[in-house]
Amino acid sequence: MTEDLLKLPFVDLSSPDRSSTAASIRQACTEHGFFYLVNHGVEKQLFEQVFGESKKLFALPLVEKLKLAQKENRGYTPLFGEVLDPDFGSKGDPKEFYYIGPGEDDSTPVQLNQWPSQDILPSWRPTVETYYTKVWCAGKRLLGLIALALNMEESFFEKVGGQLGSSDEEICGASARPDYGTLTLLASDGVRGLQACLICRGKFKQPRVWEDVPHVDGAFIVNIGDLMERWTNCLFRSTLHRVMPMGQERYSAAFFLDPKDECLVECLESCYSESYPPSIFVMDSFEVVSNSEVPTDFPQYGVVTTPKSGSALHMDFKRPILAKSCSKICDPVVFFQLWHLGLAAYKIALH
Repeated sequence: MTEDLLKLPFVDLSSPDRSSTAASIRQACTEHGFFYLVNHGVEKQLFEQVFGESKKLFALPLVEKLKLAQKENRGYTPLFGEVLDPDFGSKGDPKEFYYIGPGEDDSTPVQLNQWPSQDILPSWRPTVETYYTKVWCAGKRLLGLIALALNMEESFFEKVGGQLGSSDEEICGASARPDYGTLTLLASDGVRGLQACLICRGKFKQPRVWEDVPHVDGAFIVNIGDLMERWTNCLFRSTLHRVMPMGQERYSAAFFLDPKDECLVECLESCYSESYPPSIFVMDSFEVVSNSEVPTDFPQYGVVTTPKSGSALHMDFKRPILAKSCSKICDPVVFFQLWHLGLAAYKIALH
């Protein structure tokens, strides 16, 4: 079920009134988990260049794209290569995507990103690297405001650690899911399809009511991830969202600010009290290799893996649980993902 267009708040990153901006962010994150970010420093021309280059990349023959197949969570994943919500079918999502991360890993000088040949796409790498740098700068400024919104020092995230780094099924271009990390900045080419489920906090409650998230030229759509929700003791909302096929190819660029492995995500002091205790507790450490290795007597745990941030436990909001979390946060490992959403099965196109 889908309602009318969703009306989300706007946050002006250039506003000199940081206290007022932080208050607006707090309200947006507690009520919606989504907001528009404007005046962020990324020019319209750069957005156009990124999507122009993206169309060239995804239009390459499959044999060329598979030369860029994912290694170390960087590179290309083909159509139907990911299933975000098994409840909506096991075939996979009709999207293909391409991951770009920090230029070098902390522990090695080896270049991890997969770059197409300059003979084929000469402008791809400089365009994407310029975009990456500019969005990363906007993301750092936004994290400072989020810290203020949580009544923490503006530099909190920098101090925490790390380097900022066909059946009756509904067919979804990108299945329903929250984001698993800290924060996502999403840009799209304007084609409709993104929907959010904001009516109730329970991620697993049915039926879900979906609302269209309108595209706004020049604005990022920002949404809160699961780890930020945990950090804030569920004060900030990590909202289910999905992308529905609209009969057109849809391109988007998602910039994930995800935590680093060595930093434990625990409830902030400003987000709990005696009358509102933490619902998640950080224990020692927890390592999971695959879903099959999760003990069957812990059905409330669903394992999710975020790029270069180790394994995290996806919380079941149907009941409070005592969870272990081994993830790091911010000055996060940042990942930039290009999606191209498919029109239908066997057609290569993306979100």
